[in-house]
Amino acid sequence: MALINIDDLAPDMEVEQNVMSPTGMILVPAGVVLDDKKIRLLKSWGVTEAHIKGVSAEEAAAKALEEVDPQVLLKEKQELVKLFRRNDFKNPFIKELFQQSLRRRLTKRAGEQDG
Repeated sequence: MALINIDDLAPDMEVEQNVMSPTGMILVPAGVVLDDKKIRLLKSWGVTEAHIKGVSAEEAAAKALEEVDPQVLLKEKQELVKLFRRNDFKNPFIKELFQQSLRRRLTKRAGEQDG
């Protein structure tokens, strides 16, 4: 079981623990297999992560990045490396911050293409 970022959730992943709203309501019960509709529901409630069965956070993030155009991914990584050039990538916090920044940039880019 791993705590997976909402942007890395994908259809066919199984929820390990109940996913709750900020008010304590169960949005998706444990054992349910996610689909696009349930993922949108979680995002609309502001859920940022969920416990998923049988997948690590690193595997989920890598799978999400596989779906991105390799040229777009390379360009965004290069831009971020410039911004992070004075940071130590061996530091787990910096490494995670870089990954979150990359996800955000890719999500923003995808939204601009859709709109």
